[in-house]
Amino acid sequence: MVSTRFDTTHRSHPSTGSGCSERAHLALTVLCCRRTEQSVPGGLLCAPLYIVVHFGWRVRCPAPVREWCMRSNCCPAFRWCLLVALCASLAFAAGCARRHDAAPEKPRPLLVDGKPTPKPAAGAPKKEHAGRPNIKVELYTPEGNAARHSVTIKWAAKDGTKMTCSAKSADFNEVTQIGTLVDFSAQLYENGKLTASVRAPRAMADAANRIVVASGGVVLKSLERATVVRAEWIKWNAGSDQVVGNGGVCVESTNGSLQGTRIVADTALKTIKVE
Repeated sequence: MVSTRFDTTHRSHPSTGSGCSERAHLALTVLCCRRTEQSVPGGLLCAPLYIVVHFGWRVRCPAPVREWCMRSNCCPAFRWCLLVALCASLAFAAGCARRHDAAPEKPRPLLVDGKPTPKPAAGAPKKEHAGRPNIKVELYTPEGNAARHSVTIKWAAKDGTKMTCSAKSADFNEVTQIGTLVDFSAQLYENGKLTASVRAPRAMADAANRIVVASGGVVLKSLERATVVRAEWIKWNAGSDQVVGNGGVCVESTNGSLQGTRIVADTALKTIKVE
């Protein structure tokens, strides 16, 4: 690596000999030295500018450079053209430098009644939608060659669990929140307490309205008392805890049995009306 050293001795130009030239010579020398320390390209750009502007000072450089300086000192036009070329090169190098994009502004906090909205804590449970139960669907495949997809569904509300059910297969529409279940069996809850179970070949679950309609020969059993209801189809409303059945209704209990075409009862089968 070839380095160029500049003589920092205070000497005036032979033609002028003024103190201003000495101060300018010293300032430019310091500038060139600092640029050389900062980066090699900066020193290389400042060194020719030093030679062109301040001719006549002693520069410890190779003979070709001194010969070039003597020639440029004899031709003012050549001096000025070279100075303009150097300035243009510096401007071009500065313009081609990499642009640093400004950092994007941070989003402002949302205000509610003039106060920033608090951020939810990490791991905090999400709020439930009012009037709509949470639906949790789990799919799993048992091991074996004759494996069948099984579905587990859980409905929950503010007062606790409403229903847990399982089916051999299910087809749910996420937009309408209505699904069809095959080989359906479920446990029904009233006020968060398990009270009854239901089994049917088919069922339709409406999560938005919290309604289950089972069909194909439904069997509804009370877990608190020995009561069994059989019907062609049964509709259970989780919101009102009401059971409505129709088609070949048969109610069996320790007190006897009843038959009819329609039944209205609560989920726990405490109150039963057969028509």
